[in-house]
Amino acid sequence: MDYQVLGLVVIAVIALLLLLQLGRRIMQKRSDRRALHEQISAAEGCYMFLIDKNMDVQDTNYYELNPERRHVLPYRLGNVLRCREGEDCGECGTGFACSTCPVRYVITNAFKQKHDFNDVSAVMTLYSIANVPEEVNVRLSGKRVYVGDEPHMLVTVIESEKE
Repeated sequence: MDYQVLGLVVIAVIALLLLLQLGRRIMQKRSDRRALHEQISAAEGCYMFLIDKNMDVQDTNYYELNPERRHVLPYRLGNVLRCREGEDCGECGTGFACSTCPVRYVITNAFKQKHDFNDVSAVMTLYSIANVPEEVNVRLSGKRVYVGDEPHMLVTVIESEKE
């Protein structure tokens, strides 16, 4: 009988320790997310995106800088930027040209290789507010960050002058 009580106490202690560990992870994830949100909101002169490995936008200052733009799902990077290919296909990454998209390639490769990238130039065809496709020169940089234990990429997009 005493062994049963002792066993229950041990199980209860183990469960409590696991719950404490889970609570710490959740708090760390919230802290990481809050710090990254502050960094994104403070950015000036560029768009910043916190994206996961699926190119889903977790946080951005895009809508703060473009209040006339509606928040429309899906929140994939190309859809938020209103890339013609992603918009026409419905979701960034599903179009024919998406397989050769230099933006997707650089970001996907950075996730795979576990490294940052700086000052990558690309030309994107983005829809304007009037729904007219426009060729836009952009410069991209990406920094690998963690939200809790999960890798994310903090991507900066700057419109550059026509060359």
